[in-house]
Amino acid sequence: DREYLEALQAYNKVLTQRNAWLKRMEDKGYVDTTMIATYDEQLCAHAQVIFDKRTEYIQQMTPQFNEAYRAVSGGKEDVELRYVSPLQEKSLADWLKIRREKDLILGRTTKGIHRDDLEFVMNGMVVKHFGSQGQQKSFLVSLKLAQYRILANAKGIPPFLLLDDIFDKLDPQRCGNLLTYLNDHEFGQIFISDTQRSRIEAIFEHNDKKPEMFEIG
Repeated sequence: DREYLEALQAYNKVLTQRNAWLKRMEDKGYVDTTMIATYDEQLCAHAQVIFDKRTEYIQQMTPQFNEAYRAVSGGKEDVELRYVSPLQEKSLADWLKIRREKDLILGRTTKGIHRDDLEFVMNGMVVKHFGSQGQQKSFLVSLKLAQYRILANAKGIPPFLLLDDIFDKLDPQRCGNLLTYLNDHEFGQIFISDTQRSRIEAIFEHNDKKPEMFEIG
C-alpha cells in the first residue's frame, strides 16, 4: 500500500525531527512553540492516514484470522485481535497539546501513532501472558494464514506459503486440523520445514495429498 508506506515514512521522519527539537529545547532551557506547532501539524496529517489504514486492515484480517484459528484449534478457544491506538480516544492534535509539557520535560513525543499496538486476546486474556505454547503457535499460524489470504486477494495470485517449523509445539490434533484447512482452501505452492522427518511423515500419513520431501543434511 503505497499511500500507507509513504505516510509511515513521512511520520517517522517528522517524529525524529520533533524529538530532536524537544531534546534541544530541554538542553537549552527554552521553548520554541512555533517550531513545535509546525511539527505537530505535519504529524497529525500523516498519523490520520496511518490510523485509517491500520483500522481498515484489521477489519479485513479479523474474519480471515477467526476462520483460520477456529479450524486449527477445533473451535476450542474464543480469540480476538485488538488494535490499540491513542487515536481511538482523542485526535493526535489533542494528545499533542495535552502532552506537550510532558514531552518538553522528557525530550520525546510520548503520544502518537508510534505507540500503537496489536493485542492478541484469547478467552478475554492477552495471549502472551496466559496462552500455552500450543495456543500461541496456533495464534501465530492463523495470523500468517490470514495475511496470506489478504495478500492473495489483493494481488490476484497465490504467493508462496512457507511454514517454517510449525508443527513444533502443536499437538497431533491441531496438526491434523491445519492440514485439513490447507487442503480445503486455495493455496499456491506450500513449503513446510521441520527438524524431524518422522514427524512430517506421521502427520501426512493419513492425508490425501502426499508431499514431495527433500532432506537437507
